[in-house]
Amino acid sequence: MRLYSVTVPQRHVKYQMSLYFYGHILRLPHQTELDNSTTRWFRRPVYVVSQSADALAEEQPKGVFTGIQFNVSPPKDMKPIAAAMRMIGVKQSEPHRVQESWLMTLFDSTGNQLVVMGTEEPPDEPLIEKGVGSLSLFVTDIARARDFYLGALGLPLRADPYPGLVVIGDPSGTSLMVYQSSKANPNTPIGRKTGISFYSDDLPKVLSAVMQGGGMVIGQQPAEQGKPEIYSADFADPEGNSFTVIDQRFLEIPAYEPAATQQKAAQPDNPLGLELDSTPMSEQPPDAEEGYTFDRDLELD
Repeated sequence: MRLYSVTVPQRHVKYQMSLYFYGHILRLPHQTELDNSTTRWFRRPVYVVSQSADALAEEQPKGVFTGIQFNVSPPKDMKPIAAAMRMIGVKQSEPHRVQESWLMTLFDSTGNQLVVMGTEEPPDEPLIEKGVGSLSLFVTDIARARDFYLGALGLPLRADPYPGLVVIGDPSGTSLMVYQSSKANPNTPIGRKTGISFYSDDLPKVLSAVMQGGGMVIGQQPAEQGKPEIYSADFADPEGNSFTVIDQRFLEIPAYEPAATQQKAAQPDNPLGLELDSTPMSEQPPDAEEGYTFDRDLELD
C-alpha cells in the first residue's frame, strides 16, 4: 500500500481562489483539471487535490489543518511566497527560525492550514517543486498507532526519532508523520477526515487488516453499477482518523521515482514580479506577530 493523494476541500465560492493559491502562489507544478470542481497537482503520487465542497460529503471539514508540509531549499525561496500572500491582501508573517530550519504557516482561500519548511540542506523528502514533503496525523496512543500502521497495514517505518513521533514512508518520498498528542489540544485534530488516500493491489486484504488491527471499514464504492468489483473503500484507524484506499487496477500509477534522483524543476526567476529581499534569513529577526505554527520537532501535547 502506498500514499496516493491528499484532498483539500474548498468552499464552493472560494474554489477558483484556491486554484490561484496553489497554482500561482505556491507554484505547484503540473496542474490537471479533472472536472469543473476538482484540480490535481503533480505528476505522480502524492498528488494534491483541490476539490469544491459541493462534490464532497457534508461531513468533510473545510478550513482545517490539512497536515500538508511543503519543503523549500534554500530558505530564502520562502520569501516570494510570503510576499505573494501579502499582494492578495493577507496579513502574512515572514518565516521564523525553528531550530535549524525556517517555518511559515499559510492558509488557503478556504482557511485550510498548511506549513512550509525551509532548510539550507535539501531534505530527503521532496521539495515543493516535486511533491508533498510530509503529511501529519495525530493520535492519543502512539504505541497503538505504530502497531496499526506498521503492523496491520504493513507500511514501511522510515524513522523513530523520539518518543511521541513515528515517521512512515518510503525513503526519499512523502513521509507520514504520526504524532502523539491530546484531544484537548485544538491545534492537533484527532479523529478527523484526513483527505489522505492510499492505493493497493489487494484491497480486500487491506480492509481485512484494518478490521483485525482495531480500525473500521466505513464504506465501499463499486467500480461499476451491478458488478462485484470495488473501486475504493473508506476506513478509519483506531483513533477515528479516516482515509480512502483505492484499488490500483483502476488507477494509472506512474513508476515510483525516489525524489533524491529527480532533478530540480526549472522555475521562472520571478513570475509574480515581486521585489525580493536579498537579506540572509539568518540576519532577520523572528516575526513577533506569527500565530500558531506546527513544529515537527516539538512534542505536541
